[in-house]
Amino acid sequence: MNVSASSERRAAREEATFFDWVRHYGAMIAVFLIGGIVAGLLSAGLSKDAEVTTLVVYQGGAIPAREFGVVGGAVFRSDATLRPAMENLGISTSTSQFLEESVQLRPVPDAGILIVVGRAPEEARAAEISWTTAEALRASLVDSGLDGFTLLPGGNTPGTLATRVLVALGALSGGLLGLAVAIVHYRARRPTMSLRRAFDLVDPQSVALLEGRASWLGALRTRPWLRKRGRNDITLSRLAVREPMASLVIAGGAGHRERASLKRLVDGLSRRGASVDTQVGIRSEDRADELSFPSPPATKPTLLLADARTRERDLLLEASGPTGREIHLLWIR
Repeated sequence: MNVSASSERRAAREEATFFDWVRHYGAMIAVFLIGGIVAGLLSAGLSKDAEVTTLVVYQGGAIPAREFGVVGGAVFRSDATLRPAMENLGISTSTSQFLEESVQLRPVPDAGILIVVGRAPEEARAAEISWTTAEALRASLVDSGLDGFTLLPGGNTPGTLATRVLVALGALSGGLLGLAVAIVHYRARRPTMSLRRAFDLVDPQSVALLEGRASWLGALRTRPWLRKRGRNDITLSRLAVREPMASLVIAGGAGHRERASLKRLVDGLSRRGASVDTQVGIRSEDRADELSFPSPPATKPTLLLADARTRERDLLLEASGPTGREIHLLWIR
């Protein structure tokens, strides 16, 4: 029974830690995912169309081979060839635009062969354009009094992948890259990640929850600005009554946002009758003889401010301060 209960607690703890990790890095991974999708769309927009060719082979003797390319080119660019081909393909643009974007004629020098090139994002559509236009060209040449033409399928040059495939690949690549960056950041920075972990490290006398702005940003959020109203008012009122005299510390923080958070908390507690002095927490990079501020006295309760970006070693340094010190954890969500 005891072993089973312990296993269940361990499993529940691991599950909670996993979801804390996902919540903390979800926005970061989503940014990389969206970036991958955008990259896929840009690649699709800049990609080259597929090209498929059809050979029009002239086996008659009415026109010399060296002149056949000139005659075939003139007939190819005429409305008698292009209009029927465009109607069969369901293309309603101008003939000049059709020639510029979808079809091209490449005569073979000194040979009775014309190469009709069809272009389109998809290979099947390019093949349809090439073959249909080649048939229209043969019909125009026959109407001009020539005969002896044979159509043969040529080669093809596949374009890039379809747009949906590129988008899917971009999303997959972006998501995997975001996941890799999140794992590297977690292993290098080792943020507290959860209130449960902070509680284990500090072992405080009590915990008070404060609301921060844009908590959904997770790892992308810098030290959070506290919300001015709502639950924070109730929390500060309770703290002022319970701890009328205390030292307020933010673990490892000495930046602008940290000092702004301290000032807002001090102002909020002071308006409610509490007497609070502020200290900057010990940073793990500092040595004990280089601290700018002394550690809070052991006789006065300490309000320790932390959030998901607080490093474990900074919390450990605060927890390993003078013995007998009463610590109350203020956790910013």
